Amino acid sequence: MAETKLSTHTNEALFLRDKNLVEDVMGNMSFTDAMFYHIMGVAPSAGQRAILDAVLVTLMEHGFTPSAIAARMTYLSAPEAMQSAVAAGLLSVASQFIGTMENTAKILEEIIKIKFNNFFGSGT
Repeated sequence: MAETKLSTHTNEALFLRDKNLVEDVMGNMSFTDAMFYHIMGVAPSAGQRAILDAVLVTLMEHGFTPSAIAARMTYLSAPEAMQSAVAAGLLSVASQFIGTMENTAKILEEIIKIKFNNFFGSGT
């Protein structure tokens, strides 16, 4: 039987720490609770759960972009060549994801011009 502090198994069951994965975890713990328990070895408090949920939502939003996926896939295929993964991520940056910051800057610049002109007049 292969055993670690994080998980183990028998011929009949898989265990997440000391909990039976099928009987104790699935259907009884949320993903966030199970993840926290798996890492920390204790159930999360309400505050810890809220923070971890917020972190997971943030990672989800940033993790499914084409540039992030390209970098991950390249790294997974050649972990010895980190430069290739970084290059794959950077080369896939474009106008739809990371490049949206440029468009945001343009919109903010227009807002500032409008506010400035409304305050000082369009002649200045």
